[in-house]
Amino acid sequence: MWSKISFSSSRYARPGKIPVWIYVVSGVILVAVIGLGQVIQDIPVENIRAFLTTLTGIQGGVLALVLTILVVGIQFISWLSSPWLATILLQARIFHFTIGVFIASVSINLGLLLVTPAESAQWMTSSVLLSAGLTLVGFVSLYGLTVFVFEQSTPEGAIDTFQSSMSPLRYVDLAEDESSPHPLYPLYTAIVTAVSRKDWETARRGVDSFSQILLDTLAARKEDGELSDLGSDMDATVFMAPVREYVPFLALQAFGAEEYDLGESLLLVNVRFGEVVAKMLWSDSDISGQLFKYAVFGLSDFARRSPATDNGAIGFELAMMGSGRLFREDALVILAAGMQYPGSAIGETFLGGETNERHVNGAIAYQRDVIRHQEVILGACSSTDEVDIDWSLLKDSRGEETPATIRNYLQGIRVCRAILMETTAAIISSEISPEKENRFSVSQELSDIWHWTCITAVREGVPEYATDLAIAAIHASFAVSRQEGRADWQVAATELENETVERPWIANLASISQESDEVLSTAFDKIEQKLEQTSRGETDDPFHYPFQPDAWHDSILEPEPLLSWIETDLVTDYEGWIPEFRAAVETEQERLSQDNTMI
Repeated sequence: MWSKISFSSSRYARPGKIPVWIYVVSGVILVAVIGLGQVIQDIPVENIRAFLTTLTGIQGGVLALVLTILVVGIQFISWLSSPWLATILLQARIFHFTIGVFIASVSINLGLLLVTPAESAQWMTSSVLLSAGLTLVGFVSLYGLTVFVFEQSTPEGAIDTFQSSMSPLRYVDLAEDESSPHPLYPLYTAIVTAVSRKDWETARRGVDSFSQILLDTLAARKEDGELSDLGSDMDATVFMAPVREYVPFLALQAFGAEEYDLGESLLLVNVRFGEVVAKMLWSDSDISGQLFKYAVFGLSDFARRSPATDNGAIGFELAMMGSGRLFREDALVILAAGMQYPGSAIGETFLGGETNERHVNGAIAYQRDVIRHQEVILGACSSTDEVDIDWSLLKDSRGEETPATIRNYLQGIRVCRAILMETTAAIISSEISPEKENRFSVSQELSDIWHWTCITAVREGVPEYATDLAIAAIHASFAVSRQEGRADWQVAATELENETVERPWIANLASISQESDEVLSTAFDKIEQKLEQTSRGETDDPFHYPFQPDAWHDSILEPEPLLSWIETDLVTDYEGWIPEFRAAVETEQERLSQDNTMI
């Protein structure tokens, strides 16, 4: 664990490395001084005292110059980038080397002044020459320090030096120190300053360094022998702040300033971080699964806070695409619960403010990736031996004895389904109305989403689950009808050239019969049975089916939110609507069947 880890400061990469040429020149000077000491005869004591006094005064003046240069450099860096980056100068090796040389030389001078013999001596001459040699070395080093300070006086130079000095071991060691800010906080404040000054080149360089340091440390978390022992408890301390706090705030600033490339680069920091964590988890690493959720949460938090403007919409779309990308490649079902964050962000965005086409594009793109994720899990679950799953409840018959893998599979499917329902309800509520110009395309896209998820369930060999998805799609169809304020389904089914928001739902639901004759008819039969129970007084909720999640996440929304926000007598309307809608879908099924026969 953490307490067992010790870090050697010698393994840290420190800023301001001493150039090789300084070592070479210093060596030449000292060799020359030693050789000169062998040649020069004893110098009179009076001359030695005068020389030492003069030399000490020069050294004091040079030391004052060194400190002045340092103070100016610190002030300049603090003003241009970040006060935290200014500490680089105090940590620089060349600064410590220069100060050390002058202190050693002054110490020799003072010592010689105190112990000057009455008569001249060879050792005295050699010591004076050594002090003079050290002074020359100090002058050479001072030149190197001056060059270094001026290089660091630019934000770019300070950022580059900060990156080179922040090794994974140093990063983790600083993160452990609760009395100091997060290791990446200096770079974060430098980026904030650059954005506020509209210095976009510096901001981009800062983001690149931010990303590289973060990913290098994450890679070392698995590969380095010491870092691999951190344990999941400390992963949050090391990695949470950058991806959950810093990236969302910086991205908001970038998109607010219409710097879309910079904003996208910031969002990609979380995407790449999440992808690396996912691969580690896939290879059975002991790294915390929370890190993946931190990355997704950061993207979702940005999307949730993005303003209702064109700039905010662009950022929202990119954040949703990035979130979907994290779930697209591998069905890491243990991480499926993290999908709720983007889903909730979509719900809050569409129900809480103005949205436009980019918001819709982002939400639909995320739904597609959720379906891809669900498809992989369904395939893995249906191919597992000795599985007896109640697909209505998404539970295995073995109960508590169900293997953890199967429980994870089922949990992942629940999350995917709940996200599709929640986001569909929010989009319909916000976008399907006569006042919205794009309601036709939104209806088509949502209908395609539900058609696809039903079809994939059929093709993965789980028609029972496909039936329940079809029921949810029928609920969504009813929600579209009520939101639009019309329910003339028979006209929409027969007059195919008539563009209505209802038309895509009829066509897509009917086409499910080409994959399975039973799924859609069984879905309608279940709905009608539920309505009969309602008419007999056995239930007052004809919309709720056994789609309940386990207690692990009670707040996941179920199918009823597709309808709960509609201000009308739902039961009465629903009872009259279902027969008409079923007839319209069956009419479309017959037409599709005839077309296939003709082909």
